[in-house]
Amino acid sequence: MNKYLQSISYPNLFGAGDCASSIDYSGMDFPPKAGVYALRQGPILAHNLQRYIQHLSHGDDPHFKAFVPQTDFLRLLNTGDGQGIGVRFGLSYKGSWVWKLKDWLDRRWVRKFDLPDS
Repeated sequence: MNKYLQSISYPNLFGAGDCASSIDYSGMDFPPKAGVYALRQGPILAHNLQRYIQHLSHGDDPHFKAFVPQTDFLRLLNTGDGQGIGVRFGLSYKGSWVWKLKDWLDRRWVRKFDLPDS
């Protein structure tokens, strides 16, 4: 994929998350395969797909947005025993509070996709 999340071999294919690797960072372990990148790529991917479809019907310049990955992010892992491990800014943390933070963040994210009761 290029920086627009577009395949370099097939310009009609786009991808994001762990299934896509970027040529802009080839030879580097960056960005790592982590969910935070897929979440951040979503709006860029949606925009670029819309622009690609408009480009097909109108023939104008698609004006894609580039995905610029952040260099550091909060890593939180559930250890399965009511504890968690976290890493941010090169510092590591462990404890039940880390698991609670991860659980709270995950639930808050998933609630965004709740359907209203009918």
